[in-house]
Amino acid sequence: MSTNHDQILRDLIAAFPMDFIELILPDVGSRIDCASVDFRKEEYFTDSPRGGRPRRPDLVAWAPTLTGDEVGIHVEIEARYRTARRSKLLDYNRLLSMRRSKPVHTAVIYCRGGPPGAQRQELHVKSLGRTIMTFRYDSLGLSGASAPEYLARPQPLAWGFAALMRPETIGSRAEVRVACLRRIVAARGLDEERRFLLFNFVATYIESDQRKSDEYDELFHREDNRRVLEEMMTWAEKIEARGYDLGRQQAREEMKTWAEKIEARGYTLGRQEGRQEGRRLLLRQLAKKFGALSPAVQQRIEDAQPDQILEWGERLMSAQSLEETFGDDELSRS
Repeated sequence: MSTNHDQILRDLIAAFPMDFIELILPDVGSRIDCASVDFRKEEYFTDSPRGGRPRRPDLVAWAPTLTGDEVGIHVEIEARYRTARRSKLLDYNRLLSMRRSKPVHTAVIYCRGGPPGAQRQELHVKSLGRTIMTFRYDSLGLSGASAPEYLARPQPLAWGFAALMRPETIGSRAEVRVACLRRIVAARGLDEERRFLLFNFVATYIESDQRKSDEYDELFHREDNRRVLEEMMTWAEKIEARGYDLGRQQAREEMKTWAEKIEARGYTLGRQEGRQEGRRLLLRQLAKKFGALSPAVQQRIEDAQPDQILEWGERLMSAQSLEETFGDDELSRS
């Protein structure tokens, strides 16, 4: 996993700490104050038992138990499963536990490979033919888990994780990722920042599917996915302002570029359905941004060619008026 993907996943888990605990550490969650879990505070170690440069666990939070004590929750994110990396889990667990003299519960997420789904794991430390320590931790193997199962769960974080899981009855991996977006769009009670993070996580992997662009074109223009495409365009309008608030300029740029690509495909598919969809989407977005449209404006859009529709759609992203969108002042007289 690239550093960028790794950071996106860390941000996602930090935004949904209770979801994460319910999905991978449910027995721990039933015994702590989950509402107090905050993964946004970083911890560094200069005293690693293996030496070298200072090391940082991916995610760490401390939470009070229901009996008045305190425990640590430690999470590592691995791009792929490697048995040799398990010793790092033990190192961090020991260091965190010694730092506060409190027990620490460790979990690891494997984006590719590893035991599928949520499982309890053991690492046996041996010396001279004896087991001198058994370290227990939890793992969540995303690539081997069932996407339909996680899409059916009530936790929004599960819908994001499903983008990396096995399609099973859904069909292809592209269909899974579009289904994830559909679930995110339809969710109620999600604030805009957390919806953005879920969307950004799934969109990052869609953008990496360069060879499947035609399949995504078809999927995004199916009747049941039209709302997804509309919402993506609406989100793209919010990203420029919201991206800076989130402190993620790179994410903002990637999201805007990705949304523009999808938008352009919708307007220039070369099929009558695609052209009509482009007109409908532009009409809806103009009405959302500037209010009810006059008959003259609607007719102008109906008569426009696909290239012109695309140009207006691009201007709409930053335009402050209808005149600016259309590049003239003719509309002020309509």
